[in-house]
Amino acid sequence: VDYNDHFETPMVAYEDILPILDALCPLSRRGVGGESEDNKCREKARSKQVLYDPYYCDGKAASFLAQLGFENVRHEKRDFYKDIQNN
Repeated sequence: VDYNDHFETPMVAYEDILPILDALCPLSRRGVGGESEDNKCREKARSKQVLYDPYYCDGKAASFLAQLGFENVRHEKRDFYKDIQNN
């Protein structure tokens, strides 16, 4: 196993891509009812969005994403490449 394959994505990286994740979510309705309404829509959209991270490492990705409001994260300690091979 390559040593460089075992680094966890830090929280700051998820914060950096948060605007992209929000933009990709079909439930997000920005600009409709002011900042407060936008935040409510984003929070609701994040809670319904399904995210998948196949690279488990230490398993922190799911907890980081949950802190940002993503409740439906698939992040399990499995061999992603074996799963793909066995389909």
